[in-house]
Amino acid sequence: MAEVQVSNWAEFVEAIAVSGDTVILPEEAEWNMAEILPYGLQSNVSFACRKIEGNGTRIKNLNLNSYTFLYSGTDVKYINNLKCTDWIGTNAFFDLRYGSEWFCCVISGITSNTCVINDANTYNYSSVNMCSCSVNVEGSNSAFALVSKSTGTCYYCRIELHAPNNTGVSYLCGNDAVYCELIFYAPNAISPIYPTKMNGCTVRGNLQSVTEMSSVWSGYKNIPCIYQDDTFNDEITNPYPTKFVACSESQMHDSAYLRSFGFPIIVRSD
Repeated sequence: MAEVQVSNWAEFVEAIAVSGDTVILPEEAEWNMAEILPYGLQSNVSFACRKIEGNGTRIKNLNLNSYTFLYSGTDVKYINNLKCTDWIGTNAFFDLRYGSEWFCCVISGITSNTCVINDANTYNYSSVNMCSCSVNVEGSNSAFALVSKSTGTCYYCRIELHAPNNTGVSYLCGNDAVYCELIFYAPNAISPIYPTKMNGCTVRGNLQSVTEMSSVWSGYKNIPCIYQDDTFNDEITNPYPTKFVACSESQMHDSAYLRSFGFPIIVRSD
């Protein structure tokens, strides 16, 4: 369980394949994968290390082809301050099926089918904190962005999903979402919203149909969420009258109005 400093892509791939280690990237480096790997990945990347300290390094323009960062082992992975931007993939960018914890990361890219960046199962817990994710899904199958429908939390994140061709069920965030901005662009999709698992969130988007799906998970706090009703084709219906509140665009920027029904407003001291 060593701490391993890496300075380039080759060292990074070698280091993250070692179980239990912490891999430390250089400060604010930029790796342009269009130059480093012009033909993209030719095999899966084994992800066995315990933790990645990104230090603000940006890995951009990576063509995953049909491969992925493949989970190895059963430990939760910790990824801190890593930027993965303008990636292209066929399926998942990261196959983290046993859970992971992301903090202050940026992820963006295009995938032709589905995208599960962070997933948990009954064995482990997943958490996404203060992250930004924007994913374009070009296929017509079910689309998942950033976090799965499994256990875990998503705090203070901005998550955006573009799935213009998707005609199935499109999940944006299935974890407990708290104080997040969630944006859908899936005009042909049916998208479920989980009101009992979302607190203090804003939701925007363009959807063919929105379905409310109440859940049986514990931890229901009843902090109101808001959604921009003039961009949705359907009203979000739910059994909790104060949980999802329809707002116009101007109302979503009116702090006095939002406070009137308990939506949390943070006032900066400076």
